[in-house]
Amino acid sequence: MSEYSHTILVVDDEEMIRNSFEDLFAKRGYKVLKAADGLDGLEMINNNIIDLAIVDVKMPRMDGITLLSKINGNFPDLPVIIMTGYGSEDIVVDALRNGASNYLKKPFNLFRIIETIEKVLFYKVTKDRLRKRDLLIKKTLQNLDNLKLTFPIEIESIEGGIIFLSEYLFAASDVKTNIEVGVHEALLNAYYHGALNVKKHLSADAESNYYRIATERLRDISVSEKKISLEVIASDDKYVFIITDDGNGFNWAEESQKVEADLEQKPFGRGITLIKAFFDDVTWNEKGNEITMTLKKENK
Repeated sequence: MSEYSHTILVVDDEEMIRNSFEDLFAKRGYKVLKAADGLDGLEMINNNIIDLAIVDVKMPRMDGITLLSKINGNFPDLPVIIMTGYGSEDIVVDALRNGASNYLKKPFNLFRIIETIEKVLFYKVTKDRLRKRDLLIKKTLQNLDNLKLTFPIEIESIEGGIIFLSEYLFAASDVKTNIEVGVHEALLNAYYHGALNVKKHLSADAESNYYRIATERLRDISVSEKKISLEVIASDDKYVFIITDDGNGFNWAEESQKVEADLEQKPFGRGITLIKAFFDDVTWNEKGNEITMTLKKENK
Protein backbone atom coordinates (compact mmCIF):
# COMPACT_ATOMS: atom_id res chain seq x y z
CA MET A 1 0.00 0.00 0.00
CA SER A 2 1.29 3.47 -0.91
CA GLU A 3 2.40 5.77 1.90
CA TYR A 4 0.70 8.68 0.15
CA SER A 5 -2.97 9.56 0.57
CA HIS A 6 -3.37 11.19 -2.85
CA THR A 7 -1.30 12.13 -5.88
CA ILE A 8 -1.40 15.76 -6.99
CA LEU A 9 -0.10 17.01 -10.34
CA VAL A 10 1.13 20.62 -10.45
CA VAL A 11 1.35 22.11 -13.94
CA ASP A 12 3.04 25.52 -14.07
CA ASP A 13 5.82 27.01 -16.20
CA GLU A 14 7.43 28.65 -13.15
CA GLU A 15 9.84 26.25 -11.44
CA MET A 16 9.65 28.15 -8.15
CA ILE A 17 5.88 27.64 -7.97
CA ARG A 18 6.16 23.93 -8.82
CA ASN A 19 8.79 23.41 -6.13
CA SER A 20 6.92 25.47 -3.54
CA PHE A 21 3.75 23.46 -4.09
CA GLU A 22 5.71 20.23 -3.89
CA ASP A 23 7.17 21.21 -0.51
CA LEU A 24 3.80 22.36 0.81
CA PHE A 25 1.89 19.24 -0.26
CA ALA A 26 4.60 16.72 0.63
CA LYS A 27 4.56 17.94 4.23
CA ARG A 28 0.88 16.99 4.34
CA GLY A 29 1.38 13.48 3.01
CA TYR A 30 0.59 14.02 -0.67
CA LYS A 31 2.64 12.63 -3.54
CA VAL A 32 3.45 15.42 -5.99
CA LEU A 33 4.17 15.21 -9.71
CA LYS A 34 5.28 18.28 -11.67
CA ALA A 35 5.04 19.47 -15.27
CA ALA A 36 6.23 22.70 -16.91
CA ASP A 37 3.44 23.06 -19.48
CA GLY A 38 0.20 21.54 -20.68
CA LEU A 39 1.79 18.99 -23.02
CA ASP A 40 4.03 17.61 -20.28
CA GLY A 41 1.08 17.66 -17.90
CA LEU A 42 -1.08 15.66 -20.30
CA GLU A 43 1.69 13.09 -20.66
CA MET A 44 1.93 12.80 -16.87
CA ILE A 45 -1.81 12.19 -16.66
CA ASN A 46 -1.66 9.55 -19.38
CA ASN A 47 1.10 7.65 -17.60
CA ASN A 48 0.15 8.00 -13.92
CA ILE A 49 -2.83 7.70 -11.59
CA ILE A 50 -3.61 11.29 -10.61
CA ASP A 51 -6.16 12.33 -7.99
CA LEU A 52 -6.02 16.09 -8.56
CA ALA A 53 -4.47 18.42 -11.13
CA ILE A 54 -3.55 22.02 -10.31
CA VAL A 55 -3.09 23.87 -13.60
CA ASP A 56 -1.85 27.36 -14.42
CA VAL A 57 -3.82 29.22 -17.09
CA LYS A 58 -0.96 30.90 -18.96
CA MET A 59 1.77 28.49 -20.12
CA PRO A 60 3.82 27.86 -23.29
CA ARG A 61 3.07 25.07 -25.81
CA MET A 62 -0.32 24.21 -24.27
CA ASP A 63 -2.17 26.62 -21.98
CA GLY A 64 -4.21 25.63 -18.95
CA ILE A 65 -7.64 26.09 -20.53
CA THR A 66 -6.70 23.76 -23.40
CA LEU A 67 -5.35 21.21 -20.94
CA LEU A 68 -8.58 21.49 -18.91
CA SER A 69 -10.58 20.71 -22.05
CA LYS A 70 -8.46 17.65 -22.83
CA ILE A 71 -8.73 16.38 -19.26
CA ASN A 72 -12.50 16.76 -19.33
CA GLY A 73 -12.67 14.87 -22.61
CA ASN A 74 -10.39 11.98 -21.66
CA PHE A 75 -10.33 11.92 -17.86
CA PRO A 76 -13.73 13.30 -16.76
CA ASP A 77 -13.35 12.06 -13.18
CA LEU A 78 -10.08 13.96 -12.60
CA PRO A 79 -10.75 17.22 -10.72
CA VAL A 80 -8.85 20.29 -11.91
CA ILE A 81 -8.04 23.45 -9.95
CA ILE A 82 -6.95 26.33 -12.16
CA MET A 83 -4.42 28.99 -11.14
CA THR A 84 -4.48 32.45 -12.60
CA GLY A 85 -2.88 35.80 -12.08
CA TYR A 86 -3.86 36.95 -15.52
CA GLY A 87 -6.99 38.50 -16.98
CA SER A 88 -10.25 39.07 -15.19
CA GLU A 89 -12.82 37.13 -13.25
CA ASP A 90 -14.27 36.05 -16.62
CA ILE A 91 -11.38 33.58 -17.05
CA VAL A 92 -12.25 31.91 -13.73
CA VAL A 93 -15.97 31.75 -14.47
CA ASP A 94 -15.33 30.35 -17.97
CA ALA A 95 -13.04 27.66 -16.57
CA LEU A 96 -15.57 26.69 -13.89
CA ARG A 97 -18.32 26.50 -16.49
CA ASN A 98 -16.10 24.21 -18.54
CA GLY A 99 -15.36 21.73 -15.80
CA ALA A 100 -12.78 23.18 -13.40
CA SER A 101 -13.50 22.18 -9.80
CA ASN A 102 -12.15 25.35 -8.19
CA TYR A 103 -9.54 28.07 -8.62
CA LEU A 104 -6.59 29.77 -6.97
CA LYS A 105 -5.42 33.33 -7.58
CA LYS A 106 -1.88 34.64 -7.65
CA PRO A 107 -0.27 35.83 -5.45
CA PHE A 108 -1.15 32.74 -3.44
CA ASN A 109 -2.63 32.57 0.01
CA LEU A 110 -1.24 29.40 1.67
CA PHE A 111 -4.35 28.90 3.77
CA ARG A 112 -6.50 29.17 0.64
CA ILE A 113 -4.37 26.59 -1.20
CA ILE A 114 -4.74 23.93 1.49
CA GLU A 115 -8.42 24.71 2.11
CA THR A 116 -9.17 24.43 -1.62
CA ILE A 117 -7.33 21.18 -2.36
CA GLU A 118 -8.75 19.47 0.73
CA LYS A 119 -12.28 20.50 -0.22
CA VAL A 120 -11.87 19.24 -3.80
CA LEU A 121 -10.27 15.95 -2.71
CA PHE A 122 -12.93 15.34 -0.06
CA TYR A 123 -15.62 15.86 -2.67
CA LYS A 124 -13.86 13.45 -5.06
CA VAL A 125 -13.55 10.71 -2.42
CA THR A 126 -17.21 11.05 -1.43
CA LYS A 127 -18.27 11.05 -5.07
CA ASP A 128 -16.27 7.90 -5.83
CA ARG A 129 -17.76 6.16 -2.81
CA LEU A 130 -21.34 6.97 -3.77
CA ARG A 131 -20.80 5.83 -7.35
CA LYS A 132 -20.26 2.34 -6.05
CA ARG A 133 -23.77 2.25 -4.61
CA ASP A 134 -26.86 1.00 -6.36
CA LEU A 135 -27.44 3.15 -9.48
CA LEU A 136 -31.07 2.04 -9.65
CA ILE A 137 -31.84 5.14 -7.59
CA LYS A 138 -31.62 7.09 -10.85
CA LYS A 139 -34.75 5.37 -12.19
CA THR A 140 -36.72 6.44 -9.13
CA LEU A 141 -35.75 10.07 -9.63
CA GLN A 142 -36.25 10.44 -13.38
CA ASN A 143 -39.69 12.07 -13.16
CA LEU A 144 -39.21 13.93 -9.90
CA ASP A 145 -40.08 17.64 -10.17
CA ASN A 146 -39.99 18.80 -6.55
CA LEU A 147 -37.61 17.67 -3.82
CA LYS A 148 -36.78 18.85 -0.31
CA LEU A 149 -33.70 17.68 1.59
CA THR A 150 -32.92 18.46 5.22
CA PHE A 151 -29.31 18.28 6.42
CA PRO A 152 -27.97 18.00 9.96
CA ILE A 153 -25.02 20.25 10.77
CA GLU A 154 -22.47 17.83 9.30
CA ILE A 155 -20.20 18.72 6.40
CA GLU A 156 -20.31 15.09 5.19
CA SER A 157 -24.10 15.28 4.81
CA ILE A 158 -23.86 18.44 2.73
CA GLU A 159 -21.20 16.99 0.43
CA GLY A 160 -23.26 13.83 0.05
CA GLY A 161 -26.34 15.89 -0.78
CA ILE A 162 -24.55 17.75 -3.58
CA ILE A 163 -23.27 14.50 -5.05
CA PHE A 164 -26.77 13.01 -4.79
CA LEU A 165 -28.15 15.92 -6.83
CA SER A 166 -25.38 16.08 -9.44
CA GLU A 167 -24.87 12.34 -9.91
CA TYR A 168 -28.45 11.11 -9.61
CA LEU A 169 -31.13 13.78 -9.96
CA PHE A 170 -29.34 15.97 -12.54
CA ALA A 171 -26.71 13.54 -13.86
CA ALA A 172 -27.66 14.02 -17.51
CA SER A 173 -28.70 17.67 -17.17
CA ASP A 174 -27.04 20.85 -18.37
CA VAL A 175 -27.31 22.26 -14.85
CA LYS A 176 -24.94 19.70 -13.32
CA THR A 177 -22.08 22.23 -13.12
CA ASN A 178 -24.37 24.89 -11.65
CA ILE A 179 -25.18 22.45 -8.83
CA GLU A 180 -21.61 21.31 -8.22
CA VAL A 181 -20.37 24.90 -7.96
CA GLY A 182 -23.24 27.31 -7.23
CA VAL A 183 -25.54 25.23 -5.02
CA HIS A 184 -22.49 23.70 -3.33
CA GLU A 185 -21.15 27.13 -2.35
CA ALA A 186 -24.58 28.25 -1.13
CA LEU A 187 -24.85 25.20 1.14
CA LEU A 188 -21.36 25.79 2.53
CA ASN A 189 -22.29 29.41 3.23
CA ALA A 190 -25.42 28.21 5.05
CA TYR A 191 -23.28 25.77 7.06
CA TYR A 192 -20.37 28.01 8.09
CA HIS A 193 -21.92 31.47 8.14
CA GLY A 194 -25.56 30.61 8.79
CA ALA A 195 -25.89 27.66 11.16
CA LEU A 196 -22.41 27.94 12.73
CA ASN A 197 -22.12 31.75 12.41
CA VAL A 198 -18.34 31.39 12.24
CA LYS A 199 -17.63 34.87 10.91
CA LYS A 200 -19.17 36.55 13.98
CA HIS A 201 -16.68 34.75 16.23
CA LEU A 202 -13.54 35.39 14.14
CA SER A 203 -10.68 37.38 15.57
CA ALA A 204 -8.31 39.46 13.46
CA ASP A 205 -6.27 36.31 12.78
CA ALA A 206 -9.08 34.84 10.68
CA GLU A 207 -7.06 32.32 8.72
CA SER A 208 -5.77 30.32 11.66
CA ASN A 209 -9.00 30.56 13.67
CA TYR A 210 -11.59 29.84 11.00
CA TYR A 211 -11.92 26.05 11.14
CA ARG A 212 -11.00 25.84 14.82
CA ILE A 213 -13.97 28.07 15.60
CA ALA A 214 -16.23 25.97 13.37
CA THR A 215 -15.21 22.85 15.31
CA GLU A 216 -15.77 24.58 18.65
CA ARG A 217 -19.20 25.82 17.56
CA LEU A 218 -20.24 22.26 16.70
CA ARG A 219 -19.72 21.28 20.36
CA ASP A 220 -22.49 23.69 21.36
CA ILE A 221 -25.67 21.58 21.60
CA SER A 222 -27.89 24.48 20.54
CA VAL A 223 -25.80 24.83 17.37
CA SER A 224 -25.44 21.12 16.60
CA GLU A 225 -29.22 20.72 16.62
CA LYS A 226 -29.73 23.27 13.84
CA LYS A 227 -30.73 22.19 10.34
CA ILE A 228 -30.21 23.29 6.75
CA SER A 229 -32.85 22.62 4.11
CA LEU A 230 -32.59 22.54 0.33
CA GLU A 231 -35.71 22.66 -1.81
CA VAL A 232 -35.54 22.00 -5.56
CA ILE A 233 -38.46 23.05 -7.75
CA ALA A 234 -38.49 22.24 -11.47
CA SER A 235 -41.03 23.82 -13.83
CA ASP A 236 -41.30 23.98 -17.62
CA ASP A 237 -39.11 27.08 -17.88
CA LYS A 238 -36.82 27.12 -14.85
CA TYR A 239 -35.19 25.42 -11.89
CA VAL A 240 -35.43 27.02 -8.46
CA PHE A 241 -33.13 26.10 -5.58
CA ILE A 242 -34.05 27.39 -2.10
CA ILE A 243 -31.63 26.96 0.80
CA THR A 244 -32.67 27.86 4.35
CA ASP A 245 -30.63 27.61 7.55
CA ASP A 246 -31.53 27.99 11.23
CA GLY A 247 -28.97 30.75 11.75
CA ASN A 248 -29.46 34.44 12.49
CA GLY A 249 -29.03 35.54 8.88
CA PHE A 250 -26.58 38.09 7.49
CA ASN A 251 -26.46 41.43 5.69
CA TRP A 252 -26.46 40.04 2.16
CA ALA A 253 -26.54 43.46 0.48
CA GLU A 254 -23.33 44.52 2.24
CA GLU A 255 -21.55 41.23 1.53
CA SER A 256 -22.57 41.27 -2.13
CA GLN A 257 -20.85 44.61 -2.66
CA LYS A 258 -17.44 43.46 -1.46
CA VAL A 259 -14.68 43.24 -4.02
CA GLU A 260 -13.43 39.79 -5.07
CA ALA A 261 -9.79 40.79 -4.61
CA ASP A 262 -10.49 41.55 -0.96
CA LEU A 263 -12.48 38.35 -0.41
CA GLU A 264 -9.75 36.20 -1.93
CA GLN A 265 -7.54 36.89 1.08
CA LYS A 266 -10.11 35.48 3.53
CA PRO A 267 -11.51 31.96 4.03
CA PHE A 268 -15.03 33.25 3.42
CA GLY A 269 -17.05 35.45 1.07
CA ARG A 270 -16.11 34.42 -2.45
CA GLY A 271 -19.02 31.94 -2.51
CA ILE A 272 -21.38 34.82 -3.31
CA THR A 273 -19.36 35.59 -6.44
CA LEU A 274 -19.53 31.98 -7.61
CA ILE A 275 -23.24 31.66 -6.84
CA LYS A 276 -24.12 34.74 -8.87
CA ALA A 277 -22.00 33.55 -11.79
CA PHE A 278 -24.01 30.33 -12.14
CA PHE A 279 -27.59 31.53 -11.77
CA ASP A 280 -29.84 33.95 -13.61
CA ASP A 281 -31.31 35.39 -10.43
CA VAL A 282 -30.17 35.23 -6.80
CA THR A 283 -32.17 36.71 -3.92
CA TRP A 284 -32.26 36.48 -0.12
CA ASN A 285 -35.07 36.90 2.34
CA GLU A 286 -35.05 39.96 4.61
CA LYS A 287 -33.43 38.09 7.50
CA GLY A 288 -30.66 36.75 5.29
CA ASN A 289 -31.00 33.08 6.24
CA GLU A 290 -32.69 31.93 3.03
CA ILE A 291 -31.30 32.16 -0.50
CA THR A 292 -33.30 31.52 -3.68
CA MET A 293 -31.36 30.75 -6.86
CA THR A 294 -33.20 30.62 -10.18
CA LEU A 295 -31.92 29.13 -13.44
CA LYS A 296 -33.92 29.62 -16.61
CA LYS A 297 -34.10 26.52 -18.78
CA GLU A 298 -34.13 28.44 -22.04
CA ASN A 299 -30.68 29.82 -21.20
CA LYS A 300 -29.26 26.31 -21.03
